[in-house]
Amino acid sequence: MAKDTEINLKITSDGLERFCEEIAVGSANTQRKHAAFMALEAFITRHAGADAHTQAYNHILEIIERFSTSTRSSLLTENSVILKSALCKQKPTEIARIFVSVSRNGFNQILTQTINILMQEQLDDIRPWVADWCVSAKEKGQKASGYPDAMDFRKTDIDLLEYTAMSEINKLLQGE
Repeated sequence: MAKDTEINLKITSDGLERFCEEIAVGSANTQRKHAAFMALEAFITRHAGADAHTQAYNHILEIIERFSTSTRSSLLTENSVILKSALCKQKPTEIARIFVSVSRNGFNQILTQTINILMQEQLDDIRPWVADWCVSAKEKGQKASGYPDAMDFRKTDIDLLEYTAMSEINKLLQGE
């Protein structure tokens, strides 16, 4: 096999539009669809060569962005519904699962959207539970470490990602 073998790709707006539509309907898993659009965008950006930043290139990226914006919005909504359920059922493990699946900014967007769909009485139940959970986790972590102002979650039954996710929620709920 030759080392310098290459192929040339021709991407047209119409062809890309059809391909993106196939991706959009090809899977029920929104996360996979979104990942496919992100990978496609990265691939084109990386290999555009001399075509980068031309009008055609920008139009191609706009098509992908339109589809990825749709999947991003769907992901936010899906994760918001899951987060709402996890908060109402007081399930830190499920909350952490969402936290690790997105960026910190993404988690804050999901959290904000979730808070906006919660009823006031649900928030009144969630707010003290989250605050108490965070205080208790911090106390257990500090006690396990043996040092003031330091926490050791390895010696407790508390997952660090759960603590981090719950702390993020607590900050937002407390208005910090």
